[in-house]
Amino acid sequence: RIAEAFTVFRRNALLLAEQGEAIERQRRRQERVIRRQLQRLAETLDDEGRDQVLADLDTAMGGSTHGGDRRSKADSELSMLAAVLEGMSARITTQHHRLTQLIKDLQDSIITRERLAGLEQELEIARDLQLSFMPRPLPAHVSYAIQGRMQAAKEVGGDFFDYFMIDDHRLGFVVADVSGKGVPAALFMAISRTLIKATALTTQSPAKTVSDVNTFLAADNEQMMFVTLFHGVLDCRTGALTYVNAGHNPPYLVPAATGVPEPLPRFGDPALAIAEDLEFTEHTLNLQPRDLVFLFTDGVTEAFNIKGEAYGEGRLEALLAKLKEAATVEEISGNVVDEVLAFEVGADRADDTTCVALRYLGPDSP
Repeated sequence: RIAEAFTVFRRNALLLAEQGEAIERQRRRQERVIRRQLQRLAETLDDEGRDQVLADLDTAMGGSTHGGDRRSKADSELSMLAAVLEGMSARITTQHHRLTQLIKDLQDSIITRERLAGLEQELEIARDLQLSFMPRPLPAHVSYAIQGRMQAAKEVGGDFFDYFMIDDHRLGFVVADVSGKGVPAALFMAISRTLIKATALTTQSPAKTVSDVNTFLAADNEQMMFVTLFHGVLDCRTGALTYVNAGHNPPYLVPAATGVPEPLPRFGDPALAIAEDLEFTEHTLNLQPRDLVFLFTDGVTEAFNIKGEAYGEGRLEALLAKLKEAATVEEISGNVVDEVLAFEVGADRADDTTCVALRYLGPDSP
């Protein structure tokens, strides 16, 4: 009976050992499956989270190479796997929140991009509209030649110029610079240009024109914008140039006799739209045949290169002296703008570049 009992015990012990080995093999298979799945999940994390999870897995699975009781070792490994899963769950949750925020930011970015595209389209329309404000070339005249050019620093600008016949013998012209940049300056520019031209066609004096326009602009100027301008009227019969300089850069007179540029005197009149009911002084300059008057905005002389150097009056005077009498007004205005733009290459453009060249050719018929 004792022998039979030992035989039964031995057989049960063998069966128990076989079951233990089967359980161990099953546990190892489960460990491999769990490890593969955790590794795949780890690949969905960012680099930092993935490296941390894989390190935790190596630590958890490394326990199987050490000795000790199987049950206690399995319990320890399961505890470590549970810790790894808990940490991974936290990281996945964090990453999910991050991805959710990124998706929201992306949606906001798409909406913003659509709005920007709409604004760019509107700015393009505004640019085309502003370009349509530029004066058309006047018919050839025996008494004068005039040409202007403007290069805006942004999509739209605050500079403008205009020239027009007031009557059969008088040429009106203006060069102006509105404070500020962008759309507000462009809108103020459009209003100023319209008022100046409409007023000049119905008055006999540049000073009266500028004074009336100033009153109109200052009356409802809640944004406190202002505009500097030079407005002149050339009598084609005599060569008398009557003008008002309202806080603007003084134009250059290049006499045909000397070819040396001379800035017109400053008289201290203020810019427009600062205050209502201001009086502006009027001055007269008698031009001789082939004399050149060059008007410009501060975007010419205050253009900066990549070294921070300003273009300045000296370079402008040297260029005007070099062009001299032989150049046409188209070549003069075009060469000045092209040289200023070349001077600015590599630097951020700070201002619009505008100029007008007027050459008096001689008196027309009385």
